[in-house]
Amino acid sequence: MAVDPGTHARGRAPVVLLLGSSAGYGLSILLAGLRQHGIRGIGVAYEGALSERRTATAGWYRTATVARLAAENGSDFVFLNADAFSAGAKERVLDLVAERYGPVDHLVYSLAAPRRTDPVTSEVHHLVIKPVGGAYEAASPVFPDGAASIGAVRLAAASEEERRATVKAMGGENWRLWADGVLAGGAGRAFTVVAGVAVTQASTAIPSIALYTSLLRNVFGADGWRTTTDQAVDLWEQLAGERPLLLDGQGRIRLDGWESDEEVQTRVRARWADSVAALAADPAGSAWFHQQSGSCTAVTCPASTTPPRPRPRRPGPPPRSP
Repeated sequence: MAVDPGTHARGRAPVVLLLGSSAGYGLSILLAGLRQHGIRGIGVAYEGALSERRTATAGWYRTATVARLAAENGSDFVFLNADAFSAGAKERVLDLVAERYGPVDHLVYSLAAPRRTDPVTSEVHHLVIKPVGGAYEAASPVFPDGAASIGAVRLAAASEEERRATVKAMGGENWRLWADGVLAGGAGRAFTVVAGVAVTQASTAIPSIALYTSLLRNVFGADGWRTTTDQAVDLWEQLAGERPLLLDGQGRIRLDGWESDEEVQTRVRARWADSVAALAADPAGSAWFHQQSGSCTAVTCPASTTPPRPRPRRPGPPPRSP
């Protein structure tokens, strides 16, 4: 959501509240914004911290690394480890934004989670990834020894209860609560962003995404592929007014033109028709997918493994730990 798209034109570093900053598109949007536009603001993610018994989650270390890079670059960007679905987290984050930065210019919502607790009723809603209206079955690569072979994915249709729970968990209700809190009675403009395919922790749960992404990678090769960072740079150029907004007929920002091109999709469909032969003839795509999906959860510990907590600029108690 672009609350004040004129900020860039006025030469002031935009204030960004980024929900889901530790992985995937959220992380790429954060890095591109820091690098190219000097964004200020807060990144929110919910990651497991280091303990005596186990390492932290991969996103915890990624956040620590980005915090270090931002500090070395002189960027005024801080991070909170908090559940962005909880009312308490919203209150703490919005209070900190108001105290430290003032009005928000861009709210970026890039959350994916398997469940959400309703802040009003306390009911826990679990999402499912299932078809609506009928069962789904398709080929899917598996990697029992690191090399791809073709298996199958089979999913029963979602029940009406599962469908409703999924909508409650990921259907936009939580985004609306955050948007209302950021705007606080003001005005803003919201966009849905349609991005190209990517290998993330969230996307790898989608049935057949491994096969589709492997075949698409073979169509493009390494040189033609648009990474999440490439797409994040495109997004910021549009938000900053450096390029016109690329909107479709429904008013959505499109970053996926490289992928959705009809000629590209025709070539993917031809490979999909005989996926066993396609992957055997060119295993590079599936090998790349396997490596990328493994890196989503790989842990590489930086020198400092604890993201710094934000400090208020004016006298007063520090924000509570989540």
